[in-house]
Amino acid sequence: IADFKARDGVVGEEAKTELQKWYLHDKGLSTQQEITDLLLSAI
Repeated sequence: IADFKARDGVVGEEAKTELQKWYLHDKGLSTQQEITDLLLSAI
């Protein structure tokens, strides 16, 4: 999203579509991994 905003100045339909495609492919696994990493680093 930051790349689209830097390039276009706004988050347009193309960025929203790409985000949806990424999320459907990822299914939240990267967010789950980030939370797990944070929890493990706090131990």
